[in-house]
Amino acid sequence: MAENKASDVREAQRYLRTISKYNPNIPMTVADGTYSDDTRNAVAAFQRERGLPETGEIDPRTWDELYKLYKEAALFFAELESINPRAVSETPLSKGSAGYPVYIIQVMLNTISQFYDNLKGASINGIYDNETAEEIRRIQSISGLPETGDLNHATWNALARIYNYHAAIDDIDNDETDYTMSINAVG
Repeated sequence: MAENKASDVREAQRYLRTISKYNPNIPMTVADGTYSDDTRNAVAAFQRERGLPETGEIDPRTWDELYKLYKEAALFFAELESINPRAVSETPLSKGSAGYPVYIIQVMLNTISQFYDNLKGASINGIYDNETAEEIRRIQSISGLPETGDLNHATWNALARIYNYHAAIDDIDNDETDYTMSINAVG
C-alpha cells in the first residue's frame, strides 16, 4: 500500500482510526494520506489483533479484515435513529386511542417504571386505557406539564427524554446495586 495514492492511504487510516476507538490495542492514526511509521505500526497492531501475518503492510487479506471491522465499528458508533410514532398526527392520544403508537408508549412507561418507585407501568395491550392515562399523568407531573393524562407533543418529548436517559443505563441489571429511585414533580 506504500506505493498507492494518498487517498487510499487516507482511507485505510480512517478505518484504523475508527477501529482504534473501541480497540485500545490499535494505535490511533492521523488520516493524512502518508504511509508513515505510525500508520505501519497501527497496521501491524491490527494484523496482530486479527491473527494475520504481522508485516505492517496492507495486503488484500488485511484490507478485507480492515474493511470488515471498520464497517462493524462504524455501525457501533453511528448515531442512533429516533422514532416518532406521533410524527403525522397533531391530535393527542387519549383514553380510547389504540394502535401501535400506544404499544410503544406502554413499553416506554414500563421501562421507566423499573427505575422509579412512584411509577407503576402499564399493561401492554395497545389500548390507551385508564392505567396508561394515569402513568402519563405522572410523567406530566414529574415534568411540570399540565396533568391531562393525554399524550400531546410536549408530553411525548418529556416521556422520550426520561426513557432515553434510562434506556442508556438499562444494562445495569447485571449489577447487584438497587438503582430504583423516586422522581418528583418540578415546582
